Amino acid sequence: MIFDQFHAALHVPVPSGAFDRLRAALVEAEPRPRRRRWLTPRLQRAAQLVLAILVLLALAAAIIGTLVAGHRPPIPPHGGPVTIPTRMVSPTTGWAEVALSEIWRTTDAGANWTEVDPPSLPDRRPQFWGPSEDAAFFLDARHAWVVETGMSGPGASGLYVSVFATDDGGRHWGKGQPITLDSPSGMSPVLYFIDARHGWLLMSDTNQDDIEGSPILYATSDGGLNWRLISTRSAPLHAWCGPASIMFATVDLGWLVPGCGESNPVLLVTRDGGVTWRAQRPQPTATPDGVFDAPVFFSPTDGMVFFHTLQLLLLVTSDGGLTWSPRSLPEINPMSVSFADATRGWAIGTHVRKSLPDSVNPPADESLYHTDDGGLSWAVVPTELRQWTQDYFVDAVDFVDQKNGFASASDPPGQKLLWLKTSDGGRTWAVVRTT
Repeated sequence: MIFDQFHAALHVPVPSGAFDRLRAALVEAEPRPRRRRWLTPRLQRAAQLVLAILVLLALAAAIIGTLVAGHRPPIPPHGGPVTIPTRMVSPTTGWAEVALSEIWRTTDAGANWTEVDPPSLPDRRPQFWGPSEDAAFFLDARHAWVVETGMSGPGASGLYVSVFATDDGGRHWGKGQPITLDSPSGMSPVLYFIDARHGWLLMSDTNQDDIEGSPILYATSDGGLNWRLISTRSAPLHAWCGPASIMFATVDLGWLVPGCGESNPVLLVTRDGGVTWRAQRPQPTATPDGVFDAPVFFSPTDGMVFFHTLQLLLLVTSDGGLTWSPRSLPEINPMSVSFADATRGWAIGTHVRKSLPDSVNPPADESLYHTDDGGLSWAVVPTELRQWTQDYFVDAVDFVDQKNGFASASDPPGQKLLWLKTSDGGRTWAVVRTT
């Protein structure tokens, strides 16, 4: 209609079919949508660079997230499960076993701790005797071992033990070959190592009344990867009465202390690496009643042992335990004694006022003593320890060398603990940790 009016106004005759041809031409010429090239080559290169940066940032975030997830940060000072370490092995480094196979490590004298647990057995049996120092052994700053009991072994009882070992301070742990147990009630493990390769595993029946369950001893010479049976009866029957403690001075010379209580104090000694044992009774007094600690040796020949009776007694040897001689201790009681080597030692005693019951009466003073001749003589150490422990009992001292030592203290109810450090042989002290 509009087409006809347009041509009529121009007074031009309309050719036949002109309208149809025009409409077809318009349809053909109608604009169609097309992909617009909105990025120039320069913009394309910039976009690719931005994309690459985003990918790298994403990868970095993933890596950092993985590292953070795999790293256990140290607990803050004055918090966490560790206050008193199981063992300090240097002025700065120590270990603590706060629960079964829960191992913590410090590198700042106990102020901060990092959890360094070994991987647990999938069928681990709860050890009903509870967390024990003897279920773990800490040799130095890098080497430690932990024993676990499993319940799906090939033996009749189904029980077995595996020893986990680390040589890098707990960052990585290796698992030794399993050892099958025959006792249906389980066995209590005790570990001892003299170096990174040579160690012993003593398995004692948890039933102390079972005389046939005398301890079974295994040894390793490859750091705990493989264990060989040394002795199936590590103690004479007349000398055995329950789970024991053990130590070795060399690969041949070792000592075993049965858990006999006060009625039958005895030391068992081996000089062939644990194959055979004989009883030894280095009685320090006329009375037979008392309990031996495991001996401590500082060399193949020089060692000492403490005997607990009405008072604490000290015996020393300089011939590998062939003979023992008594040494004096300061006349303080109760007391804790620590020797850094065969000659240098410290002892602390707590004296309590008697005007009030002991349970509510804090100590009047602590006297710290020092010997540098193996206990032949003792001298009082002028110390400021008392200023930190006015409301506490000093429970123990532990010196790792002639200058550096630690002390633990608790309040009379036993609810508060102090962990202190000295770096000058006990003259001055600093609080490292409290609860």
